[in-house]
Amino acid sequence: MYERDWQLLAPLSIEGSNLIVEYCELEGRIAIRLGGFAGVVLPLSEFELLIQHISSGRGWSSNGVRWSPPLLHVGARSFTLKDAGKRALVETLARLPAPTTAQVLPPDVNPWQRRLVQLLREPLEGLQPALSQLATLARERLDIQGLSLWLHDPAASSYSLAARVPKLLEPSVLDRGYLEPLEQCLALPLNDVQGDARATALRSIGEAWYFGALLQIPIRLEREVSAVLWLERREPRPWSEPDQLIALQLAEALRPHVAASLNQARQPGSLEAFKRYLEQALVQARLQGHPLGLIWFKSPNLTEPQRARVLDVLRRSLRYSDAAIEASPEDFLLLLSTMRTSDGAAKAAERIAARLQIVMGKLPALGIAVFPDQAASAEELWQQASLAAGKALERGGGGGLVQVD
Repeated sequence: MYERDWQLLAPLSIEGSNLIVEYCELEGRIAIRLGGFAGVVLPLSEFELLIQHISSGRGWSSNGVRWSPPLLHVGARSFTLKDAGKRALVETLARLPAPTTAQVLPPDVNPWQRRLVQLLREPLEGLQPALSQLATLARERLDIQGLSLWLHDPAASSYSLAARVPKLLEPSVLDRGYLEPLEQCLALPLNDVQGDARATALRSIGEAWYFGALLQIPIRLEREVSAVLWLERREPRPWSEPDQLIALQLAEALRPHVAASLNQARQPGSLEAFKRYLEQALVQARLQGHPLGLIWFKSPNLTEPQRARVLDVLRRSLRYSDAAIEASPEDFLLLLSTMRTSDGAAKAAERIAARLQIVMGKLPALGIAVFPDQAASAEELWQQASLAAGKALERGGGGGLVQVD
C-alpha cells in the first residue's frame, strides 16, 4: 500500500493532541493507521480488539499500540483517553466502509466527510487542483473567502506559496520565524490579523489579500512542519471549535498530495545531487539527534527494464524526505533521512529486498551503514555502505545483507 491509498476516517482531538485515524483497503482487507504519516498500522481485526479493550477498560498491546488505561500509546506518542476521547475513538469503528472493491461508504457516515474522502481519493495533477476542490467543500461548512497552501523549504529556511484559491500571480515567501508559533499547536486561530501580536509577519499579506481573520493548520509529514494551510476570512471574526475541526479534516485530506509534491520536487536527479542531499540530511540528523541510514543495493547483469522497475520500487518505498537513485547499472542507493532507531535501516532493507526479488528474480546484495553508529561523516557513510554491499555480493553471489560493525 502506498501513501496515496490512505483515506481519512477521523481526526480526533484528545486532551489537546490530535490523533489521526485513517483506513486503507487492499484486496478486500482493511487496515487502520493511527497517528498519520509516521504512525502505526493495525489490521482491522486488531483495531477491533483495541476498541473492545478500550470499551471494557482492560489493557492491551500489539504492533506498536498499547492501551494502558487511561493512556493510549501509539508509537512514540501517548494520548490520555477520558470518557469523551474513548467514546470518539469507539465511534470511528462504525464509520468504516465495508470491504468492497468499490469502497462504497455506508449511508450512515457523515455525508460531508464521505464527500471529502471521495473527492481526494484519486491522485490529482498538482496542489492547485487539490486545493481548488477542497475549497469547494470548505465553503459549504465555513464562511471563508480563500485557501492558501505554503510549503516549507528547509534549505532556505522559509515558506513558499504553493497554491491558493483564488489564484495569485505573484509569488510570496515567509521567513523562518513564522514556523515558531506553529510548533506548539494543532490549529492556530487568528481572529484579528491586524490586532493579534502573533500575526506581525503576516499583516502586509493580509492587507494585500484582503483578509482580516486567519486559521492556520500545520501539516507534519514527519517530525517537522512541512506545509501550512491557511483558511482566510475577509472580516475579523472568531474561529469556533467546529471551524477548527473542519480545518483539521481539510488539512489531513491534503496531506498525501503535499507528501507526493515534496517527494517529487526533492528527489535528486544525479549522483552528485544525491551526495549533496546526503550531506544536508546528515547535518540535520546531527542537529536533531536521530539516526540516518544509507542502504546500498547491488545486483549485476540487470536488464534496462529491470533497472527501471528497481528504481520505481525504491521510490515508491520513500517517505517524502528520503531519496533514491541509480548510481550505476548495478548499484542503487536509498537514503533513510530519519529513523527512530539504528536498526530501522536493516528492517527497511529487508522489506524492500523482498519487493525487489520479484522484479529482479533474485535477492540483491545489500550493504547498510548508519550514522552515527558506523560513520561520522557523509563520505564515511558512503564508503562503509559501498564496502558492505561489495562484501554481501562476494559472500552471497547476488543475495544477502551486510551491515558494517
